[in-house]
Amino acid sequence: MPNDPGFQRRVLRRALILLEAGSGPVLESYDEDAPGSGSDASGWACPVDLRPRPQPLDDPTGHLTALLGEMRMLGKWYDLGREKRGRSTVGVSGLKPEQAARHIVSYLAGQPEENPRPGMSPATLLKLACEDLRAFYTEAVVSQPGSPTPQEVSEWFWGQTQAGWLFLALPAVLARIPDKATQMVGERMVVPYAQRHRLKDKGI
Repeated sequence: MPNDPGFQRRVLRRALILLEAGSGPVLESYDEDAPGSGSDASGWACPVDLRPRPQPLDDPTGHLTALLGEMRMLGKWYDLGREKRGRSTVGVSGLKPEQAARHIVSYLAGQPEENPRPGMSPATLLKLACEDLRAFYTEAVVSQPGSPTPQEVSEWFWGQTQAGWLFLALPAVLARIPDKATQMVGERMVVPYAQRHRLKDKGI
């Protein structure tokens, strides 16, 4: 279990004891179930009910309001996870999560805000801001009860969050930006291949 070092140590100690056996091979069952390993027929569900309401592409203000509201609901879980792990992968852009969100949404108007990181190209900053925002959501949701699988986290992000809907809207918007590098971010780096079917499903 990646988030339970105590369980990991107990399993490792038992394995080391088996190495001391006089003969082998030794097959022995471990009498402690992995935390959170019980089956759940209903599957995992995020305990924070987000229910995104997609905003029109020409309404950046509506997008930003919905996105920041969603982030506030997840904020305590993100903080809890960061404190528990002692680290976070959020911050590669040099922007705080809310700043990253504002910067990404500013592209919806076709005239993105002035580059808050002048030493970084607009395309690079946009890519890293998207990575930060997705990392914020991922770290928040895996800190909640339930131990979701990576696939469940991905389906949740792309199918049930305002951030996921925003990312799905970006490729069409970025295609109209004159900068070629920024266009490439929209074409190849915002929506992973496994989720690109959602672009057609949403009519984007």
